[in-house]
Amino acid sequence: MAPMTNYRNIVSTVMGSLLVACALIVVASPYGAKAEISCQQVASQLAPCINHVLVGGGVSPVCCQGVKKAATDVKTSADLRASCQCVKDSTARFPGVNYGRVNEVAPKCGTSVPYTVSPNLDCSK
Repeated sequence: MAPMTNYRNIVSTVMGSLLVACALIVVASPYGAKAEISCQQVASQLAPCINHVLVGGGVSPVCCQGVKKAATDVKTSADLRASCQCVKDSTARFPGVNYGRVNEVAPKCGTSVPYTVSPNLDCSK
């Protein structure tokens, strides 16, 4: 029972850190044109995917619902830049993150994103 409790504590800590990081990004980063989508919105939609990104395994239906919702919420190029920057910056906060897992989430959910997440991703384009 202790390993499961430890796992939940780790996931809870990671989720909290992700949401705080996303909130700071929105406050501190200008995106040019005003985006309708917020980093908090993107983070909350993608939060169910964190387990797959960190430890692998299957992608849950809840994760896929969030990915699809995040994709449909992008209405403008400003939204796309904001969403891209949020995902890039949030992902970079996890040392040793497996970018392969990050980038396989959308295809596993039957959707796509117009960029490949990496430390060098330029979200301004």
